[in-house]
Amino acid sequence: MSIEDRIVYSGNEIIQNLETFLDRMKIFTYDTKYSMLLGEGIIEKIKEWDKTIRRQKDLPLTLTVCGEFKRGKSSLINAILGEDVVTTNITTETITTNKISYGNHKNELILSGGRRIALSDEELHCDRLKTILAELPERAYEIELKRPIEILKQLTIIDTPGLGDSIADFLGDVRNALQQSDAVIYVFSALYPLSIQEQLFIKNVIKPQKYTEFLMVSNYCDSFEDEAGCERVVEVINDRLSNILPGETPFMISALDERCKQLSVARPNAELEEYLENNFDSLRKSLTELLEEKKEYVIPNRVHRLISAMTEEINMLLEALMQGLTLNHDEINQKALELAEYKKRQDEQQEGELSHIDAMIEKAKGDTTRWIDAMLTEMEQETKLLSNYSVQDVKNNYSMYCTETIQTAIDRCIDKFTADLYDLLDDISANVSKDFSMIGVTTTPSFRLALHNKSWTLGDKIAFFGSMGSPSWLTFITDYVSGSLRNREIKKSMPDVIFEIKGQFPGLRAATFTAIDDMYSTIQSNVKQLISDYFNEQITALENQVEQAAAISRQSEEKKQEIKAAVSELNSAIDDICADLSISVQLQEN
Repeated sequence: MSIEDRIVYSGNEIIQNLETFLDRMKIFTYDTKYSMLLGEGIIEKIKEWDKTIRRQKDLPLTLTVCGEFKRGKSSLINAILGEDVVTTNITTETITTNKISYGNHKNELILSGGRRIALSDEELHCDRLKTILAELPERAYEIELKRPIEILKQLTIIDTPGLGDSIADFLGDVRNALQQSDAVIYVFSALYPLSIQEQLFIKNVIKPQKYTEFLMVSNYCDSFEDEAGCERVVEVINDRLSNILPGETPFMISALDERCKQLSVARPNAELEEYLENNFDSLRKSLTELLEEKKEYVIPNRVHRLISAMTEEINMLLEALMQGLTLNHDEINQKALELAEYKKRQDEQQEGELSHIDAMIEKAKGDTTRWIDAMLTEMEQETKLLSNYSVQDVKNNYSMYCTETIQTAIDRCIDKFTADLYDLLDDISANVSKDFSMIGVTTTPSFRLALHNKSWTLGDKIAFFGSMGSPSWLTFITDYVSGSLRNREIKKSMPDVIFEIKGQFPGLRAATFTAIDDMYSTIQSNVKQLISDYFNEQITALENQVEQAAAISRQSEEKKQEIKAAVSELNSAIDDICADLSISVQLQEN
């Protein structure tokens, strides 16, 4: 072992060193001359960062759990805590960010301006919470849940809104949670593993962050018949992660199974009990190890990341300030003329991009409608196969089969279009494509056959959906009925049931087409808004820079020299901080 390999780091000493960086910045907030020369905006930004960083170093490990809607995030959190803390029967209208931390049992709805509303446990449930949120004068920021659970002494958990169905108002909440996280768990469904939308989110939102730990959890693994079914899903996941997170291994778990084990009630799949228990234990072990490393590794890493973000933001503000110091009156006027011309070009480019989006949407919607129409025709023709099986089985299962089949087919079309659309947005700006990864583009269509469905899951038929090729619905139906409906009793009334099913296909077809139209319209609206916001933000930022430069350029030469000296002092402090931060870079890499 080399000398370098034997070097260890003291977390407390690293934090003390990092705090000295903050102390050096305080001189700029104490001396009023700097606020007069640099402007209140820069000084207030330094104060905000100082307060945030010093507060964050004393907080427990922050674990953010994120993923698309209905992937079992809340169930997973309850399983980790061993208690039903977070409600699982939520809807897209009632979801909020939930912050779960240690303390006496308490629930509070957090509003702006320090206002809070105490909630009972009953009011956390879907219907009650929905009513309360609807009556609020403003959107709630988050729900804080305090629980006297031992693990929460070292761990604060952030339960984020589901991404796929979340509205734009939640984007800031999710971003803030991710930026302040020491660790992130990304939850996805083993039944529909890592859609294009989920892959984009991991690539553009999660991967660029410097988290202490990133864990991927594949939930609902109790739906498979055996371990072989789970392993087939792992192959699909590995293939889809190969280009964005090669070598990343997800935890194949069932939050439901773990919670049932904790409650000593019947578990959902006896065949997989040992497999699921071992996998959940591995996930828990990873979290335990992370908590043990918190003092020496996680907290210094957190402070390091925040100070780096602070210096980057202040540097950007100083660059804009310096521009005003180097330009004369004529140059400022020229900048204003250039800005007007630039704005005109941007408006033309924006109009062209929006027209391109409209054309892409119409083509994709037309292709999807034609493909789904052909699929529905084939499905309707194949109803004759149902005559080989019992009436009760068809009533119990066929409605869910249709819903799952149509939803999966539409998702496949949306995924293909999403990949193409992302490439276009990435050409416009990486910021737009990143925002696109945040908003999600999928919704849950409302279509089904009105039969008496009881229960049915896709099980290990994921192997079928793992292929990107055009599916054979005949093969899928045959596989389905020959497995779960094998050797069932044939009922004489089956012709009547088949007649009833066929009679519902026109309505099913109309509802499906409406769902397709609504989904693409949602994508169209969201993406066009992203593009418009991007162009408007670019123009606004440039206008502010020109205005600031103009204001500074009107100062006397003596005043300009004083401002330059103040900028130089602040730059020097930041340069020293950036140089000293390299001490803890090895900590991150090791």
